[in-house]
Amino acid sequence: MLKLPPTLIEKFDSCLYFLEEVLDEFKHTAYREFYTLLENYLKIVVEFNAKHLYGDDWKQILEERISSTKKPFEKFTFGDLFQSLKLLKKDGSIYCEYIDDEILELLDEHVNIRNRLTHDFTGNIPEDIDIKEDTLKIMYGILKAFPTCIKIINDKKKPWYNVELIWNQLPKKVSLYSEKDLKKGELYFIEPYSYIIDKNKMHPKIHPIPIGVSKDIIYPNKK
Repeated sequence: MLKLPPTLIEKFDSCLYFLEEVLDEFKHTAYREFYTLLENYLKIVVEFNAKHLYGDDWKQILEERISSTKKPFEKFTFGDLFQSLKLLKKDGSIYCEYIDDEILELLDEHVNIRNRLTHDFTGNIPEDIDIKEDTLKIMYGILKAFPTCIKIINDKKKPWYNVELIWNQLPKKVSLYSEKDLKKGELYFIEPYSYIIDKNKMHPKIHPIPIGVSKDIIYPNKK
Protein backbone atom coordinates (compact mmCIF):
# COMPACT_ATOMS: atom_id res chain seq x y z
CA MET A 1 0.00 0.00 0.00
CA LEU A 2 3.04 2.26 0.33
CA LYS A 3 3.06 2.70 -3.45
CA LEU A 4 -0.44 4.17 -3.54
CA PRO A 5 -0.96 7.93 -3.96
CA PRO A 6 -1.20 9.68 -0.55
CA THR A 7 -4.72 10.91 -1.37
CA LEU A 8 -6.04 7.33 -1.34
CA ILE A 9 -4.35 6.50 1.96
CA GLU A 10 -5.71 9.71 3.51
CA LYS A 11 -9.19 8.83 2.25
CA PHE A 12 -8.94 5.34 3.77
CA ASP A 13 -7.90 6.82 7.12
CA SER A 14 -10.81 9.27 7.06
CA CYS A 15 -13.20 6.41 6.22
CA LEU A 16 -11.95 4.46 9.25
CA TYR A 17 -12.41 7.46 11.53
CA PHE A 18 -15.91 8.10 10.20
CA LEU A 19 -16.88 4.43 10.62
CA GLU A 20 -15.70 4.39 14.23
CA GLU A 21 -17.34 7.67 15.22
CA VAL A 22 -20.66 7.63 13.39
CA LEU A 23 -23.83 6.52 15.18
CA ASP A 24 -25.13 3.06 14.27
CA GLU A 25 -28.21 4.41 12.50
CA PHE A 26 -25.91 6.31 10.13
CA LYS A 27 -23.42 3.50 9.42
CA HIS A 28 -24.67 3.38 5.84
CA THR A 29 -23.18 6.84 5.26
CA ALA A 30 -19.78 5.51 6.34
CA TYR A 31 -20.18 2.64 3.87
CA ARG A 32 -20.80 5.13 1.09
CA GLU A 33 -17.47 6.78 1.91
CA PHE A 34 -15.68 3.44 1.56
CA TYR A 35 -17.39 2.90 -1.79
CA THR A 36 -16.25 6.32 -2.99
CA LEU A 37 -12.70 5.26 -2.09
CA LEU A 38 -13.04 2.00 -3.99
CA GLU A 39 -14.59 3.79 -6.97
CA ASN A 40 -11.63 6.17 -7.17
CA TYR A 41 -9.22 3.26 -6.78
CA LEU A 42 -10.89 1.35 -9.60
CA LYS A 43 -10.99 4.40 -11.86
CA ILE A 44 -7.19 4.70 -11.69
CA VAL A 45 -6.71 0.97 -12.29
CA VAL A 46 -9.13 0.90 -15.22
CA GLU A 47 -7.74 4.03 -16.89
CA PHE A 48 -4.16 2.75 -16.74
CA ASN A 49 -4.86 -0.79 -17.86
CA ALA A 50 -7.30 0.26 -20.59
CA LYS A 51 -4.79 2.74 -22.03
CA HIS A 52 -2.06 0.11 -21.88
CA LEU A 53 -4.21 -2.57 -23.53
CA TYR A 54 -6.34 -0.62 -26.00
CA GLY A 55 -4.17 2.43 -26.74
CA ASP A 56 -5.69 5.70 -27.91
CA ASP A 57 -9.14 4.15 -28.45
CA TRP A 58 -9.48 3.03 -24.83
CA LYS A 59 -12.35 5.34 -23.89
CA GLN A 60 -14.39 4.55 -27.00
CA ILE A 61 -13.93 0.80 -26.46
CA LEU A 62 -15.02 0.93 -22.82
CA GLU A 63 -17.94 3.26 -23.48
CA GLU A 64 -19.26 1.05 -26.28
CA ARG A 65 -18.77 -2.27 -24.48
CA ILE A 66 -19.73 -1.32 -20.93
CA SER A 67 -22.57 1.18 -21.29
CA SER A 68 -25.59 0.51 -23.48
CA THR A 69 -26.09 4.27 -23.71
CA LYS A 70 -22.38 4.90 -24.42
CA LYS A 71 -22.03 6.80 -21.16
CA PRO A 72 -18.80 8.87 -21.02
CA PHE A 73 -16.05 7.19 -19.01
CA GLU A 74 -15.94 10.24 -16.74
CA LYS A 75 -19.46 9.31 -15.57
CA PHE A 76 -18.85 5.60 -15.05
CA THR A 77 -20.38 4.30 -11.83
CA PHE A 78 -18.88 1.89 -9.33
CA GLY A 79 -20.66 -0.91 -11.20
CA ASP A 80 -19.41 0.30 -14.59
CA LEU A 81 -15.84 0.33 -13.33
CA PHE A 82 -16.25 -3.18 -11.94
CA GLN A 83 -17.51 -4.40 -15.32
CA SER A 84 -14.58 -2.61 -16.98
CA LEU A 85 -12.14 -4.43 -14.73
CA LYS A 86 -13.68 -7.79 -15.63
CA LEU A 87 -13.52 -6.88 -19.33
CA LEU A 88 -9.85 -5.93 -19.07
CA LYS A 89 -9.03 -9.25 -17.46
CA LYS A 90 -11.07 -11.13 -20.10
CA ASP A 91 -9.37 -9.24 -22.94
CA GLY A 92 -5.90 -10.16 -21.68
CA SER A 93 -4.60 -7.16 -19.74
CA ILE A 94 -1.24 -8.40 -18.48
CA TYR A 95 -1.65 -6.73 -15.09
CA CYS A 96 -5.32 -7.60 -14.54
CA GLU A 97 -4.68 -11.30 -15.10
CA TYR A 98 -3.39 -11.48 -11.52
CA ILE A 99 -6.77 -10.52 -10.07
CA ASP A 100 -8.38 -13.62 -8.52
CA ASP A 101 -11.99 -14.51 -9.24
CA GLU A 102 -12.57 -14.47 -5.48
CA ILE A 103 -11.73 -10.75 -5.43
CA LEU A 104 -14.06 -10.08 -8.36
CA GLU A 105 -16.87 -11.95 -6.59
CA LEU A 106 -16.31 -9.92 -3.42
CA LEU A 107 -16.28 -6.71 -5.44
CA ASP A 108 -19.49 -7.75 -7.19
CA GLU A 109 -21.11 -8.29 -3.79
CA HIS A 110 -20.20 -4.75 -2.74
CA VAL A 111 -21.40 -3.28 -6.03
CA ASN A 112 -24.81 -4.80 -5.23
CA ILE A 113 -24.71 -3.40 -1.69
CA ARG A 114 -23.71 0.00 -3.05
CA ASN A 115 -26.65 -0.07 -5.46
CA ARG A 116 -29.05 -0.92 -2.64
CA LEU A 117 -27.72 1.94 -0.52
CA THR A 118 -28.27 4.31 -3.44
CA HIS A 119 -31.95 3.43 -3.59
CA ASP A 120 -32.57 2.65 0.08
CA PHE A 121 -31.94 5.63 2.33
CA THR A 122 -32.76 3.62 5.45
CA GLY A 123 -29.33 2.06 5.04
CA ASN A 124 -30.05 -1.67 5.34
CA ILE A 125 -26.61 -3.31 5.42
CA PRO A 126 -25.97 -7.08 5.68
CA GLU A 127 -24.86 -7.89 9.23
CA ASP A 128 -22.05 -10.20 8.12
CA ILE A 129 -20.25 -7.51 6.10
CA ASP A 130 -16.99 -6.05 7.43
CA ILE A 131 -16.50 -3.02 5.20
CA LYS A 132 -13.02 -2.25 6.53
CA GLU A 133 -11.64 -5.76 6.00
CA ASP A 134 -13.39 -6.20 2.64
CA THR A 135 -12.07 -2.86 1.36
CA LEU A 136 -8.52 -3.82 2.30
CA LYS A 137 -8.94 -7.26 0.75
CA ILE A 138 -10.20 -5.76 -2.51
CA MET A 139 -7.45 -3.13 -2.67
CA TYR A 140 -4.71 -5.68 -1.94
CA GLY A 141 -6.27 -8.11 -4.42
CA ILE A 142 -6.07 -5.56 -7.22
CA LEU A 143 -2.76 -4.00 -6.16
CA LYS A 144 -0.70 -5.75 -8.87
CA ALA A 145 -2.81 -3.93 -11.46
CA PHE A 146 -2.39 -0.53 -9.81
CA PRO A 147 0.09 1.70 -11.70
CA THR A 148 2.99 3.66 -10.32
CA CYS A 149 2.14 7.36 -10.67
CA ILE A 150 4.78 10.01 -11.40
CA LYS A 151 5.10 13.74 -12.03
CA ILE A 152 7.83 15.16 -14.26
CA ILE A 153 9.88 17.70 -12.31
CA ASN A 154 12.73 18.43 -14.73
CA ASP A 155 13.26 17.50 -18.40
CA LYS A 156 16.65 19.11 -19.07
CA LYS A 157 18.66 15.86 -19.12
CA LYS A 158 16.66 13.81 -21.61
CA PRO A 159 16.29 10.86 -21.90
CA TRP A 160 16.67 10.96 -18.10
CA TYR A 161 13.97 12.90 -16.27
CA ASN A 162 13.76 14.05 -12.67
CA VAL A 163 10.41 12.79 -11.41
CA GLU A 164 8.33 12.85 -8.26
CA LEU A 165 6.92 9.48 -7.26
CA ILE A 166 3.36 9.99 -6.10
CA TRP A 167 3.38 7.37 -3.37
CA ASN A 168 3.70 6.96 0.39
CA GLN A 169 7.26 5.66 0.66
CA LEU A 170 10.79 6.93 0.18
CA PRO A 171 12.44 7.99 -2.03
CA LYS A 172 9.99 10.50 -3.41
CA LYS A 173 12.21 11.82 -6.20
CA VAL A 174 14.26 9.76 -8.65
CA SER A 175 15.66 9.84 -12.18
CA LEU A 176 13.55 8.05 -14.78
CA TYR A 177 14.60 6.92 -18.26
CA SER A 178 12.22 7.41 -21.18
CA GLU A 179 12.84 7.29 -24.93
CA LYS A 180 9.48 9.01 -25.32
CA ASP A 181 9.43 12.78 -24.71
CA LEU A 182 7.76 13.67 -21.44
CA LYS A 183 6.44 17.09 -20.45
CA LYS A 184 7.56 18.94 -17.35
CA GLY A 185 4.75 19.25 -14.83
CA GLU A 186 2.66 16.45 -16.36
CA LEU A 187 1.52 13.26 -14.63
CA TYR A 188 2.14 9.78 -16.04
CA PHE A 189 1.47 6.12 -15.29
CA ILE A 190 4.22 3.53 -15.41
CA GLU A 191 3.89 -0.17 -14.66
CA PRO A 192 2.92 -1.48 -11.22
CA TYR A 193 5.77 -2.47 -8.94
CA SER A 194 8.31 -0.36 -10.79
CA TYR A 195 11.73 -0.90 -9.27
CA ILE A 196 14.32 1.67 -8.31
CA ILE A 197 17.79 0.65 -9.43
CA ASP A 198 21.21 1.98 -8.43
CA LYS A 199 21.48 5.64 -7.48
CA ASN A 200 17.70 6.14 -7.34
CA LYS A 201 17.11 5.50 -11.03
CA MET A 202 14.08 3.91 -12.70
CA HIS A 203 13.95 2.26 -16.11
CA PRO A 204 10.26 1.46 -16.84
CA LYS A 205 9.38 -1.53 -18.98
CA ILE A 206 6.61 0.43 -20.71
CA HIS A 207 6.52 3.95 -22.12
CA PRO A 208 5.01 6.35 -19.56
CA ILE A 209 1.28 6.84 -20.17
CA PRO A 210 -0.26 10.30 -19.64
CA ILE A 211 -2.77 10.44 -16.78
CA GLY A 212 -6.06 11.96 -17.83
CA VAL A 213 -9.40 11.29 -16.14
CA SER A 214 -7.80 10.16 -12.86
CA LYS A 215 -5.53 13.20 -12.51
CA ASP A 216 -7.63 14.98 -9.89
CA ILE A 217 -7.90 11.81 -7.80
CA ILE A 218 -4.14 11.23 -7.80
CA TYR A 219 -2.96 14.82 -7.53
CA PRO A 220 -5.93 17.01 -6.53
CA ASN A 221 -5.89 20.77 -7.09
CA LYS A 222 -2.43 20.57 -8.63
CA LYS A 223 -1.31 20.93 -12.21
